Amino acid sequence: MTYKSKLLFAFASFLIGTSSYAELKPTWEISGATSGSFLYQSFGNNSSNQNFFIGSRASRFFLDQLAGFADVSFNSFSSNPGATNTVFSLAVGPQYNFCADIQNSFYALAGIGVQTVSSGAASATTNAFKYLFGVGKRFELLEHVVWSPEFNLSGNGSASTTDYSGNPAITQSTLNWSVRLFQFSILF
Repeated sequence: MTYKSKLLFAFASFLIGTSSYAELKPTWEISGATSGSFLYQSFGNNSSNQNFFIGSRASRFFLDQLAGFADVSFNSFSSNPGATNTVFSLAVGPQYNFCADIQNSFYALAGIGVQTVSSGAASATTNAFKYLFGVGKRFELLEHVVWSPEFNLSGNGSASTTDYSGNPAITQSTLNWSVRLFQFSILF
């Protein structure tokens, strides 16, 4: 065996040996969240409101504390006498983890995207620019499973609206907050 071959073999053995003892850090996080509510108001029209939310997020860790994410959500809310609105949104952006221990880290995220709102009462569809800010904390439940409650502030810019006849209109911007209490993640 030549000197170069011995050196190459020693270097390869070192890399293989140290990589087997290195701590494996997650590179992906897949999250899911859901919520629902029912509210009955006993005012003049005896109306009730129902709300259903489901969301999912995929995050890719590029550095120990920095990740990029894509967030998709669907929200449906209705009230008597049968007006139902649905909101579908997509946002992408960076996510910062405040410590290298991803499984137990505080984190913050900011994203931009688009949302589509379909209003049953007004027979209209609205497409708008969306922004999203969030802060949360991960709590390790199992080796690769975490509970990650999160507070979100989201909104949209002025939107162009068309009713089902194709007539244009402009709606004002909105600002919403939400708590994703039942959000769980798998890290791998």
